[in-house]
Amino acid sequence: MPRRSAPQLSGLWLTFSSLWKATFWLRLIQVCYHPWVGIVGLTIAAWMGNVLRLPLFFGVDFLFGSIAVMLVLNFYGVTVGVLAAAIAGSYTWILWEHPWALIIFTLEGLWVGLGLKRGYRNLLLIDLAYWVPFGMIFVSFFYGKLLGFSPSSTLLVALKQGLNGIFNALIASIISNFISTTFLKNRQAYQPSFQQVVFTWLAFATMTPLLLITIVTGYNNLQNLEAEIWSTLEVTSSTVQQNIENWYKESSVSIASLARQAAALIIPETPENKKDLNTFLVILKSIVPDLNQIYTVNEQGNLIVAVPPSPLSEKLLNIPWNNQNIFEQVKRQKKVIISEILADNDKTYLEIGIAAPILSGNTFNGMIYGIFGLTELENILKREVLGENINVVLLGANDRVIVKNVEQSSLSLAGGEIIGRRENRFHWLPYLPGKSIMSRWRQSFYAERIPLEKDIPWTIQVKINASPYVDRLEELYNYSLSLLLFVLVLDLPLVAIFSYRFSRPVLELAKISTNIPSRLKEHTILRWPKTKIQELVLLTDNFKSMVATLKSQFDAIEAAKEQLEERVQERTAALQDSEERFRQFAEHIDSVFWMTDPKKQKVIYISPAYEKIWGRSSMQLYETPLDFVNSIIEADRSRILNSFEKQVRGEYDEEYQIQHPSGELRWTHDRAFPIRNDRGEVYRDWE
Repeated sequence: MPRRSAPQLSGLWLTFSSLWKATFWLRLIQVCYHPWVGIVGLTIAAWMGNVLRLPLFFGVDFLFGSIAVMLVLNFYGVTVGVLAAAIAGSYTWILWEHPWALIIFTLEGLWVGLGLKRGYRNLLLIDLAYWVPFGMIFVSFFYGKLLGFSPSSTLLVALKQGLNGIFNALIASIISNFISTTFLKNRQAYQPSFQQVVFTWLAFATMTPLLLITIVTGYNNLQNLEAEIWSTLEVTSSTVQQNIENWYKESSVSIASLARQAAALIIPETPENKKDLNTFLVILKSIVPDLNQIYTVNEQGNLIVAVPPSPLSEKLLNIPWNNQNIFEQVKRQKKVIISEILADNDKTYLEIGIAAPILSGNTFNGMIYGIFGLTELENILKREVLGENINVVLLGANDRVIVKNVEQSSLSLAGGEIIGRRENRFHWLPYLPGKSIMSRWRQSFYAERIPLEKDIPWTIQVKINASPYVDRLEELYNYSLSLLLFVLVLDLPLVAIFSYRFSRPVLELAKISTNIPSRLKEHTILRWPKTKIQELVLLTDNFKSMVATLKSQFDAIEAAKEQLEERVQERTAALQDSEERFRQFAEHIDSVFWMTDPKKQKVIYISPAYEKIWGRSSMQLYETPLDFVNSIIEADRSRILNSFEKQVRGEYDEEYQIQHPSGELRWTHDRAFPIRNDRGEVYRDWE
């Protein structure tokens, strides 16, 4: 067996590879066109369209799942379409933690599916008829009544879901038109009309820029509001921080100044010095606001003077701060120290202590310990914090509240999550089981925690509730979305009217050009469309010229047809006359005429004289073309059979005897004339 060369083997492999690839792609296309593949694929796409959502603000999302649902409804029918809508909508139960959006979107799929089933092919108008007003009524009931949304929030959800659904129907229409005209050319039921294509793209050109402007404007409003919140936090916290630090500086300066003045009066420790020191402290207390008590302690930690005198004077020196005694801290560090919050027996934190060392040079001789009330700190918060929505709390160690500007203010972060953090700033979102994400946003707050300077172990926390800002943003969105929906409700019918008037001349031209030969034959009056659009006017004129040319051609053909019919009738009459003369001639002459094929396998014609001369049946001869040979006598039969081949050459001219059925012998003179076709071939013999 000869071996194949390398090029031959390579060629065979390329051929096999090409066939395999062609078969693979053919099978892949066949699989993709299988209905259940399309249904499952589009249902998955619908689910993912809801997962890959576009967040707008405060829990409001723009979903895309209904685009694929509309395609399922358009190509596969209402039953599987509603099922796909329910499956895709089930994700909203996970996303928004309630089932009502699932019901609304499933009803949308049912409405659109029934509209398509009844023969309406415009997805956009069908969906618009659902949302205005039925879909919005459903949203008002489910969100306003069952979920307890405020009227503003309910209106926002209704507008957002309505515009979201209408926009998705528009995108689905564009995709459906593309699929129908590209992949389903042979399926007439899915082919869009020219008017539908024009309407879809005009609606897209109108709606998309308005929707994009609305979304971008909403994002800008959200960013501006958040920037305003962060700015308010920063301004408030920095202002409060500055004022509290100033209060501490003024208070610590007062105590430090008092300590310097007391240095000359504490040594020696005499009754006169104690009296002078007491007088000095009384005067200072009357000058410094919120200075409730002043204690003077010597270097051994013994109380010397207390203004005003208190039964708890000696106990106050033992109040811990950061697990250390104030006296020991001041003695060791020799600087101003602020204490922890001081509490009464009921653990109510009412005062703050500031201690300053009494020094002679660098020698520690004791300390001055002042007890300040919280009134001035409360006044700072109330005076510097503008707005009822802003809550400020001054926190000590372990986040113990020192003062706050609102009594019911709560800064607990329990029961929620922090979703955004910027250094010391954060946004806190509460956990609210059974409530929507919008309710969680409404009850959330923005906050900032900033520590004071290192000598002050306090922290300022500023909180701004999100609710007023959600209301403002809802108001802005409701205005813009209402305006957009109003424009669309007015615009889409106008677009439908315009697309109809624009496409009507084309449709009329299509109707006129249908079955033009019959119309021209019946002399039907063609009513041409009237339009002022230049291109359509030119197209109409071209159609008129084409029809005029066709009419002239049809008239010429009709005239030629009539002439041909006349000539056929004339020739038919002449042929009939010729046949009649031939029949009369053949019936009254004693000679036999017959016509056969060259091989004597078929008799085409035999004259009546055959039965008279041969005494045999003409029908038998038609059935058995060589039946006449049986009448030739034995002596002549072989010679005649062998001479048949001369007939093709035109040389056949024979005499022979036949035996009549009566027994009579008769002489016969037989001649043959070959008949040739246009190619010169013999196709008949005439004898």
